Amino acid sequence: MDTILTLDIKTIFFTQVTINLFLGLALWFSSLGRYQKGLNYFIGLFIAQSVTQFLYIFRGILPDLVTIVLANVLLIGSYNLGYLGYCQFFNRKVNKWFVILPIAIILVVFSVYIDNFTVRAITLGLVSAAQYLIQFVMVLSIKENAVRRSKPILLFGYGLIIVLFTARAVFILSNPGGIRSLLDPMWLNTLTLFASIPSILFIALGVLLLISDRLLEENRELATRDSLTHIFNRRTFSDLAVRELARAQRNNHETSLLMLDIDHFKVVNDTFGHPAGDQALIHLVKIMKETVRMQDLYGRWGGEEFVILLAETDSEEARQIAERLRQRIADSTLVINNQTIKMTVSIGIATVTGSNSPRLECMLEQADKAMYDAKHAGRNCVKIAPVN
Repeated sequence: MDTILTLDIKTIFFTQVTINLFLGLALWFSSLGRYQKGLNYFIGLFIAQSVTQFLYIFRGILPDLVTIVLANVLLIGSYNLGYLGYCQFFNRKVNKWFVILPIAIILVVFSVYIDNFTVRAITLGLVSAAQYLIQFVMVLSIKENAVRRSKPILLFGYGLIIVLFTARAVFILSNPGGIRSLLDPMWLNTLTLFASIPSILFIALGVLLLISDRLLEENRELATRDSLTHIFNRRTFSDLAVRELARAQRNNHETSLLMLDIDHFKVVNDTFGHPAGDQALIHLVKIMKETVRMQDLYGRWGGEEFVILLAETDSEEARQIAERLRQRIADSTLVINNQTIKMTVSIGIATVTGSNSPRLECMLEQADKAMYDAKHAGRNCVKIAPVN
């Protein structure tokens, strides 16, 4: 303990410079060739803190305007970069006062009280603790899977540094002259600065895990979801449908499959353009989500074709669901650039019982034939395949 408390303050700052610089460069190298929302802010955070601590080492050598005013404005700015990084990463709205006010306070106080370490230290401690508290609360409030592993690590890192900054500020406030300068080797000053090193490492580790988990989540999304409509793609739908049919066979339940195709979709693309066609597909999926039941499985089969698997549903109930969906699509209106797009769909239905050892390939073939029967019947209608 005594060894820690008598460590040279400049040595601690040099260690922090090295760690922050390494972390910033490591994040930068890991981001080459890819873009990750918010990552550039975190890179800037570690680089800015390494520059700040480098300037601290030259306290008493370089002008005070540089090592006191500029260095601490840069430090507070680095905390802002962390806040901005989280806002971008989690799509949160930036509160401009959280960014402007801390810098303004430090700039004014450190310029006016450049020769008063006590006032500066108390102000910096409380402002820094407040900034980290904002980030602590932000991370705490996030519920998505992207913070599953990183959340406890980040909260520990932020909690530790909040306690350190607050304790140092309270000590100086209650014991004026207890810490005489930034480089004072007094035990609490040394302990606070030394203990901030693991908090930096915890925060860096949390950020790395945050980015890693988000990339894993995005890769999983790309592998299982259609990139335009964000519903299951063909492969994922097939895998899940096979499982559902196996369950239907075990429990001897009826299962129905809807296959639907947008009528004259090529005309939509040729008349309004492919971007409008994309919006039409998104519009259809929105209606489909609002129409099907919670337990139903649906996906994009390809192009303008979609499939819906209705568990424990006979052909008559499937027909009612299909008719409701067809009617809602026909009644809906999509307006793009002051142009109105109307759509209809043709739907084919295939139904099997669990006792017939249902196979997805057979159901798809039957539903596809029924869908083309609907096309030949004039489109904008529902047809049911004969039950085998």
